[in-house]
Amino acid sequence: MSGLRLAQDLHANGVRVGDEQADWLLVGEAPGAEEDARREPFVGQAGRLLDNMLAAIGLARGENVYICNVLKCGSRCLRAEPASREFASDLSCG
Repeated sequence: MSGLRLAQDLHANGVRVGDEQADWLLVGEAPGAEEDARREPFVGQAGRLLDNMLAAIGLARGENVYICNVLKCGSRCLRAEPASREFASDLSCG
């Protein structure tokens, strides 16, 4: 992975949280600036909304829920459209 452009500026190495054996998997596109800084997916306003949605169906972050992003790379190195080679090599879930 070190030869890929996205990896050259990788800050948060695969932002994810929760139980990897959970029944629920939630996947975001890529960490934004706040997620990249805190190294946790879905924080800030989006995180509050997600936490409220999980609570509405009787779930909570980290309790039988695994949250990650398709791309490991934070907002500082994302372009409008990552190259398909970068996307295929930068998967963080799995």
